[in-house]
Amino acid sequence: MGARSLRQRLMRTKNVAEGDLTTQLKRCLTTFDITMLGVGHMIGAGIYVLTGAVIKNTTGPAIIGSFFLSGVAALLSALCYAEFGARFPKAGSAYTYAYVGCGELWAFIIGWNIVLEHMLGAAAIARSWSGYLDALMNGYISNATISTIGPLAEKGSLIGTYPDVVAVVVILVGAIFIAIGSKAATNFNTFFTVCNLAVISFVVMYGSTFIDFNNWQGMAPDGIHSRFMPYGVDGMLAGAASCFFAYVGFDGLATAGEEAKNPSKSIPHATYISMAIVSIAYILMSGILSLMLPFEAVHPHAAFADAFAFVGSPWAKYLVSVGSICGITTSLMGALFSLPRCVYAMADDGLIFGWWARINEKTQTPVNAVITFTFLTAIIALMFDVEALVDFLSIGTLLAYSIVSASLVILRYQPSAISAQEPHLMDNGGRLRVCIPGLSPIIDRMEPGYSVLYSLIFMIFCITSFGALLASKFHWTVFGSILLLLTIIGGIGSLLFIDMHYQNRQQLAFKVFLVPYLPAASLLINILMMTHLGVMTWIRLGIWMAIGFAIYLMYGLNHSKEEKAGAEKITKSSTYNSVIIASRITDNKKKKKESYRWKEHMRDHSSDRGITLKKRKKKCGPCRFFCKTLCVCFAVLILLLVLAILYPIVSDFNFGPVKRDVDWSAPHNSNKERSMRAMTDRINQDSKTWKARYNPFAHSADVLSLNNPIDIVNQRLLEVVGVVTHTVKDGISPEDRMVDTIEHLRELKNLVIVLPSSFDAREKWSRCSSIHQISNQGACGSCWAMAAASVMSDRLCISSNYSRQETVSAQDILSCCPSCGSCGGGGFLINPFKQWKDRGFVSGGSYGSNEGCKPYEINNQCGYPCAIDYYTKNRTPSCDEKCNPLYRKNYTDDLIKSRKAYWLRSLPFYEESTDWRVTEQKKIKDAMFKELYGTTFTSDAELLLKTELMVYGPVMGCLIIGESFLLYDSGIFDSEYGDWMYSHCMRVIGWGEEGGVKYWTFANSWGRNWGENGFIRMKIDDHSTPADIAAGIF
Repeated sequence: MGARSLRQRLMRTKNVAEGDLTTQLKRCLTTFDITMLGVGHMIGAGIYVLTGAVIKNTTGPAIIGSFFLSGVAALLSALCYAEFGARFPKAGSAYTYAYVGCGELWAFIIGWNIVLEHMLGAAAIARSWSGYLDALMNGYISNATISTIGPLAEKGSLIGTYPDVVAVVVILVGAIFIAIGSKAATNFNTFFTVCNLAVISFVVMYGSTFIDFNNWQGMAPDGIHSRFMPYGVDGMLAGAASCFFAYVGFDGLATAGEEAKNPSKSIPHATYISMAIVSIAYILMSGILSLMLPFEAVHPHAAFADAFAFVGSPWAKYLVSVGSICGITTSLMGALFSLPRCVYAMADDGLIFGWWARINEKTQTPVNAVITFTFLTAIIALMFDVEALVDFLSIGTLLAYSIVSASLVILRYQPSAISAQEPHLMDNGGRLRVCIPGLSPIIDRMEPGYSVLYSLIFMIFCITSFGALLASKFHWTVFGSILLLLTIIGGIGSLLFIDMHYQNRQQLAFKVFLVPYLPAASLLINILMMTHLGVMTWIRLGIWMAIGFAIYLMYGLNHSKEEKAGAEKITKSSTYNSVIIASRITDNKKKKKESYRWKEHMRDHSSDRGITLKKRKKKCGPCRFFCKTLCVCFAVLILLLVLAILYPIVSDFNFGPVKRDVDWSAPHNSNKERSMRAMTDRINQDSKTWKARYNPFAHSADVLSLNNPIDIVNQRLLEVVGVVTHTVKDGISPEDRMVDTIEHLRELKNLVIVLPSSFDAREKWSRCSSIHQISNQGACGSCWAMAAASVMSDRLCISSNYSRQETVSAQDILSCCPSCGSCGGGGFLINPFKQWKDRGFVSGGSYGSNEGCKPYEINNQCGYPCAIDYYTKNRTPSCDEKCNPLYRKNYTDDLIKSRKAYWLRSLPFYEESTDWRVTEQKKIKDAMFKELYGTTFTSDAELLLKTELMVYGPVMGCLIIGESFLLYDSGIFDSEYGDWMYSHCMRVIGWGEEGGVKYWTFANSWGRNWGENGFIRMKIDDHSTPADIAAGIF
């Protein structure tokens, strides 16, 4: 078989008669059923989670504009799907449309990715369902599963931390309804969708009673933008990119094409009705939320529950929970409904094993496909941590949207028969409408549609180049700016050239308007988002596609229905059917006449007289040429992007071995697990003030026991993990560290304040959003940086009387203050605050957010806390004085500086050590307290700390923690069990008394899954009062 023959086989298109309603499936779905299927698949639970994060970190109240823009962007792709649904009412969605429009190879690529997309999507949603239920039950399900079966692997790895049996059960229940029949599945989906819409209606109506338009008026904390658009236009556009994926799911409507009673009308109508419902729901929900409370105070993960608690109606969170469960269920049903139908379409065409195309005579559903792929999805949900693969879902979706949009343009600019009675008479589709000097004669010699095809390929190349330049930030260079301008001119020019051609006059029940502009806009949006995906996403795509190509080349290529139709016959799409028929009935004598009529017609573009095309040669058609050229362009650009992104990663990677003779990984091995479980049980039996909860991520004290002085500890750390903490001199003198300390302590001691029995900074400065937040240090020993950044953010808000709500970047502190510490631990506690005063730090939000100049970049999905060995897996990031490209300021302009940096307390943890840090700290302690008070600071610690908290706000404090600290769940922590471990820094935010026990309140940096929603109350004593306390004043 020659290369030409192979190319023709790979690029053959599917022969489907437009409007053909023949199917083995049962046509029983109404427009209402399909609409509810789309609404349920799109809304899901994302409306309750996504909204808060985008308002808080990206847009502010301008999120309503973001949802509007993303809705319009999604509608562009949805309209293209709707027209194809009216043209070809078949199962398979984008797969079928690509097969008809672009050829078999591209169809297989799209179909293979859609199958994976639905499997991973369904598994991820099922795990979310299980996780949400587990959270409502305070972790009972996960703890019971781990205690019964045992942990599987570390959190953050490909394998899940425990087998999620609940997720499997949810998938199986949903699959039963899918297998029973389409009507049963859609009825099940409709019930939960209506419940979800009812909860949304309640949130909107009840929430509207608490609206305050002052939250939209006035100036934002930065003093530059309005409160309605605090992050500017850039923030609103960045929010639109995030919100776009909230609309993913409308493509599932097209999979019901073979089960709709009247698909030519139901699919288009259901598409734009569901898009309208979802858009209105998103805009109303986000608008009400931003009016209920200031955008700075919005909780990024539990926005609506927290908002109702903010306005005094915490009971409403239970209804929000009901809506979330219903939304997750409908999303799961949407994915499970679409999955077997995509498999059925590919199997029915012979591209994958035909057994999956068999239809059950009773239920008229592809039961074999349902059973097989439900089983595979259940295994993924049971064993794998789907969060590690979720990013991969986006690339398949965007690729499918792009191919569908391009296919629509191709089919619109191909000639079609004027009438069924005379199929050899064609309209003007694909011919120039205007005369272009010098170019028209060349185009006249081409077959209709080829000039449009070439222009479309060039336009896609320009758009892809435009996106690659933006993603690589090369456009900031002079040469890059020139290239960017050329891509813009080329893209617009090619689009205008396409519009100079006639579209065919084919009559359809639904046609996209403003072609080619709307499909071109859809291509622009989808390709731009694809070029901004991470390199690992492209690598995973390559691996998955390698598996798919192996199946296709060994099986699908030879078993395709189009292959069986005849090796000598190169099947065209249905748009070309009439052309092929005409060419067969036209003899050689007529060719000259037809050619003459063709040329005569091209001289008179206003003529409505039809013409007959000459018989085409057996060569690569427009769609096939489009696929081949586009493939080459994408391959070159992807290769360049991969090399550009991989180079800094590879060049900075440490390939040296890491020594380990102690297992610090989590979850525990069997011995550690038994020990930790026994400790948990002993605490809950003995302690009257606090409760413990088994924590599979609680690491052992093995080598960090305080039985060893710090010198031995550092030596052991060096041997085990290659990290030494606090052993590199930073060159800062004791006097320099204490510039503001003596003065501030004297002022503080002279203050006369009546201290209440309880105090909480969250209540006194409730409008400071940072005070309510819990950070997560993730896979890095950066508790010191997290605590420092939180204290700085709080002090910034308090000192500015709420006008400055920025979050100081823990990433900037960690990476750009080498004297402060590293992922292996912190240095002198005052150093971050001294650096804040001398140099300043920029703003930056949490991991995974776009908030501020430098968001935290270290993954926080490895536990609470992450095992210590993670601190060496993630090397301390290097200092990069550049802001997030979506941020509105440059690095220098965003720097925030303080006026003072001071200690409140500084006691060495290891008095017997000869380490230079301990020796210097002794000198500092003597200088600070013996000179001021004639004694140590211990006796005055509680008084001065309370005074500081009440007057100036939260402080950063470090203390020694033991193994039982990691098991804390609730109550007042008053005793340590097990061995002492290491120094840990937290934010001190208040004090109180309960049951006669006085306590400090700390905000930890291990996320909200630990302790009392991330906080801990510790009994006031010599141990819980931090030995090291520092702060600064803005």
